[in-house]
Amino acid sequence: MKVEAISGPQGKGQSSGSDSVSMPIPYEKATTFAQYTPATQTEIEDAIKNALAVKEAWMNTPFTDRAAVFLRAAELISTKYRFEIMAATMMGQGKNAWQAEIDAAAELADFFRYNVGFAVSFHVLCSGVAH
Repeated sequence: MKVEAISGPQGKGQSSGSDSVSMPIPYEKATTFAQYTPATQTEIEDAIKNALAVKEAWMNTPFTDRAAVFLRAAELISTKYRFEIMAATMMGQGKNAWQAEIDAAAELADFFRYNVGFAVSFHVLCSGVAH
């Protein structure tokens, strides 16, 4: 597996750094699980600049639309991408299927769902709207 550095919204995925780093499988050190090129200082600064550029738009996105993004991610993690997330967790962290299900797929989906629930409660509390 090759992991590419993520840049800005232009979709450029190749890091300009030249030093590739290999990550071995935890239980089989001679086998490479992933190779990646660490982001350069410029790429990090560009990513921060891009994040700050879209910050205002995200903050002005209606609450329900922002919550829907996380709920959709939770749904995809629970269904379409569940086994890919579990496989990556098993290979990258040396966990068994049961551990990968609990520690990655279920935990991440729950994290998104529960935090949307907490945000809804907070949003209702702050807006003064009664249930």
